[in-house]
Amino acid sequence: MKLPALVLLALFAAAPTLDVHGQTPTLQQQQEALKTISDFANSLCDPIKPEGKMVSGEISGAAKAKLNGVLSKVADLGVEGAGKYQTEEYQGLLRKDLSKAMENQSNCKQMVFKELKDRLLPVGQPAGTAKTSTLGSCIGQGGMAGISFWGPAGHVCMGVAAGSWGKYLVDPALTVKAVCGCKGHGGFEGVQAWGPAGQRCYGISEWGQFAEQCVSNVNVTMCSCPGKGAVLTGYTLWGPKEKYCGGFSTWGYYDDNCVEVTLSALKSSVEFS
Repeated sequence: MKLPALVLLALFAAAPTLDVHGQTPTLQQQQEALKTISDFANSLCDPIKPEGKMVSGEISGAAKAKLNGVLSKVADLGVEGAGKYQTEEYQGLLRKDLSKAMENQSNCKQMVFKELKDRLLPVGQPAGTAKTSTLGSCIGQGGMAGISFWGPAGHVCMGVAAGSWGKYLVDPALTVKAVCGCKGHGGFEGVQAWGPAGQRCYGISEWGQFAEQCVSNVNVTMCSCPGKGAVLTGYTLWGPKEKYCGGFSTWGYYDDNCVEVTLSALKSSVEFS
């Protein structure tokens, strides 16, 4: 049984506007992309001929082949969000998420459709309205008291519910020349955080400074990802777009809620040189 027309229409109405080579796509392009995803969800979750039959926790070979076709077709529309999933590294993560979506057998089609729609069809924004910010910091509380975290100014600190930890705030006296990574210790052992070059890693002098894999473009695209592990599950982390979340490939990528962060030092040199 296919997704009911009314359900598909509602999902289509809620779908983000596709960004096709920086231009707003036609209604026909949007419909074609969503229909391709819908057809795949129907075939993957068909109870009579389930192409998505699980094999050792993975979708079947036939489903993988069909997924490749979906990614190729949507990418041919010029949707950049689909193009990156044609690489094995990204597609492996996508297949894992689809496998999880299929575990909900009673709602399999809707879950698979939503997973692909949200991943492949990024939210488009009209020209001149891109979200921009500067880099800010906040201090953790409770079990993370005294730990410093960095993210786009104005966003809720670590994504803590009700904003009880406050927001990332800008230090007007700080000149940010680059965004760099560092590795934590203790309860944060091995977890990579991102912040201004030269600042203390997690705010703790004994852990060194932000000095790894530095990004120094005028604007750095910072994105969020959900933290994992015993300490960071339920918290929101920020880092440069498409770097590994927390520095771990198994955590996925920084690819949600992306914001263009302007580095203060480079901004000044560009505007006043």
